Amino acid sequence: MATIIGSPVAGKLQPVVIYEPLSIGRQIIDETLAIKATSLQSVKQVFGNYWQLKFTYSPPRDIIEDWIQNGLFRHIEMYTRGLEIGWEGFVDQIQTNIGGLTIGVGPALDIGNKVCCEYSYVDTTISPPAMGKRDFTDWYESAESQAKYGLTLEKVLSVGGAAPGVPDQIVQTALQDIQWAQTQEQDNVNAQSHPSVTITALGYIHLAKAYTYTSTDTGAQDASAKMTALIAEDPNGIYSSDVNYIDENTTQVKAYENDRAPAWGLLRAITAKGDASFNRWMFGFNRGRVPYYRAIPTEYAYSRSLYSRGVPLTNYRSGDPVDFFDIDAGRWAFYSDILVGREQATDDLRTDPRSLFIESAVFMAPNDLNMIGGRVTSLDQFMAQLGLGGIG
Repeated sequence: MATIIGSPVAGKLQPVVIYEPLSIGRQIIDETLAIKATSLQSVKQVFGNYWQLKFTYSPPRDIIEDWIQNGLFRHIEMYTRGLEIGWEGFVDQIQTNIGGLTIGVGPALDIGNKVCCEYSYVDTTISPPAMGKRDFTDWYESAESQAKYGLTLEKVLSVGGAAPGVPDQIVQTALQDIQWAQTQEQDNVNAQSHPSVTITALGYIHLAKAYTYTSTDTGAQDASAKMTALIAEDPNGIYSSDVNYIDENTTQVKAYENDRAPAWGLLRAITAKGDASFNRWMFGFNRGRVPYYRAIPTEYAYSRSLYSRGVPLTNYRSGDPVDFFDIDAGRWAFYSDILVGREQATDDLRTDPRSLFIESAVFMAPNDLNMIGGRVTSLDQFMAQLGLGGIG
């Protein structure tokens, strides 16, 4: 892990704008957050890109109460210095403090308003009774919840052996509980704290946890074709239909899916397979929820100076300063002022100890950055294509 403190543009604030949820439009709620926030941290990761954003601020009481009632799934954009979207996502959790009372709302992704159950029935026609095959109930939905949140949020429950009709009862009971956001309250009666709201937002890759994918196609298909199909299955129209950044990958994956698996797990599994040469690939969403799927780069993007008193992080090719918030995961950084005189790797950046593959980039306003390095191997992709985990 590399930690950088002190930005070349220290003192300037990142613009952050809060909107109504995408499902009901993009009306601006607040565009002055950067001035009011007491803490703000954004995370980008190799898988998914925009991962998490968390901040705290102290609005008036009526705004706090509005967050409690209407805040989940609000759309948030954080902008670069050049006023381009550099992070976007939706509100997943809200924590408010008023006096001694703390109210938590969410997580939003715990909500389910289209629910079914996977189960094994008990075969009582034989002695002794035995577990039968696995099956699914029908989907049960809450139109009221879908209307409130503007989203269809699927959940697949699972139970063991059950008598006929019981799994349906389980689903209907569960739906009554999970169709609405859950709240948690804690009251420290003697405490007095300044009113505040802490928001945890997630990148839109996480919404892939909220819908399932089914295909009756047989045989195998290209990995890139299945990625495109998975994105198109989004029932809420959140993801862009622009697939121009889905690079062709002819690695074969099975086409058939009949287990109502969340798209999230399938996207991760296919990404982990890499390509036919066992090169690592990455998947995520850029601004506008436009998907991309491509091999990790083979060239440096950034140059990092450990001893410079000037600009510690620059564009590798141009030498221009790079704002910390603009640093992306899934890129290579080169440490320019250690092991001076050692021949620089060109064919395989992994072999040079001065190379850092950025697995996660954590920006902390106004001017701190953590770059967390990750391992790049061929074995991981090879094992994934065999359907195996890692080796000890």
